Amino acid sequence: MKKTFTTSYGDTIHFDTDDIEVYARRDNLFYNGGPKRPPLFDESSASTLGGISYAHYQTRYARAYSLVKMLKDTNLYGAYDNLLDIGCGQGIQPAILRGIGVARYATGVDIRHSEQYPPRAIKKLHRKLRTVGRLLDGLKARYRAVPQEKRNAFQNTIVNNVTTLRSFYINEYGSDPGSDIYKHPMTATPELDEHLVQSVFDLDESRKFDLITSFNAMGYFDLDSILSKVGNLLGDNGAFYMVAANWWRAFNPTWMAGHFPFAAQRLSTPDFARYAREHFPDDADVMIRLHEEFEPDRPTLHDYLEKGLAHGLVPIKFDYCNLPSDEYSFGGLTPLGILKRHAGELDEIVAQVQRFKSNFRLVDLTNHYHSILFVRTGSTNTAAGFEQAAGAEEYREGLIYKSMKGVWKKFF
Repeated sequence: MKKTFTTSYGDTIHFDTDDIEVYARRDNLFYNGGPKRPPLFDESSASTLGGISYAHYQTRYARAYSLVKMLKDTNLYGAYDNLLDIGCGQGIQPAILRGIGVARYATGVDIRHSEQYPPRAIKKLHRKLRTVGRLLDGLKARYRAVPQEKRNAFQNTIVNNVTTLRSFYINEYGSDPGSDIYKHPMTATPELDEHLVQSVFDLDESRKFDLITSFNAMGYFDLDSILSKVGNLLGDNGAFYMVAANWWRAFNPTWMAGHFPFAAQRLSTPDFARYAREHFPDDADVMIRLHEEFEPDRPTLHDYLEKGLAHGLVPIKFDYCNLPSDEYSFGGLTPLGILKRHAGELDEIVAQVQRFKSNFRLVDLTNHYHSILFVRTGSTNTAAGFEQAAGAEEYREGLIYKSMKGVWKKFF
């Protein structure tokens, strides 16, 4: 059914109510008749351990490896004495980082208690992931060399349908890690040395860490507050790595899509509330709460970089994590798929967002994740902080200095 929605700014959006299935499959929604539970506010799994599957471990190791890759790209790879993971959940990523030798001592902090996975189970899955992944990658390369018309069914299945750790990383983070992703055995026990059930803001700032990580937890914090706390917990020249799902992407962590592209993103919160009440009255309250409370700052990549600098955290490298496919594996169009389908509407979409977020740009719609590595300089002056970090002898000689110059020229 053809309908229109007029924003409070006077913009009229034309849509077809049947198109919601284009942007998200019904079985991935918690509204519009979908079976999923409302995300983010569901605490039912906070203290439940359960089994850890091969696919689940592959996802978590890929997240941990995204840090390893960035540390290697900037000549910062090595063994850190004190790691803090913010929003650690069941502590899988920091446990992996301890196990593969990135951290000698790992601390996780989260406001909810969750049981840790047994180190023995993590080690077993890690061995399997490396062994099976290498084998399947070899088969994929061999069978790709066979002309498609000469491949048998098994070869086509390996090439087109089998996901390896390497291919998963490419599809999730938009870059190829090569064979290096398999070169990190478990050399230490993959576990947390400390599991703190408290707010990160209650941590004593006299205790310093040389590496702090946050894997998909940044959206639960006020950005200025959490970056200030990270800056105060890091020792001089300590590193902070964050991966955060881009709120502005087509299907963000709120798991909400609408009848037109970027519905949750291009509407202000009051307009989205009105849209939800008109079209999803049974689920509107939860939808509005998600829109209001999750990532209230709606940070773009530029916001993360600029606010990091304001708190003495100099960005030395970031990655554009753009998915190479047109559709998500679970259904619905990716940003790339939407950009292709709605190429003629992009300027209009960006202009609508800029009415309530003036620094917004088209590129902000395309990132799947924000992946950023900062170093702490101790200075909250933007230019001085950059010069302080860039002037350090150990930085000036390596990739780190070039990376910082690249970030500086691109955004500042």
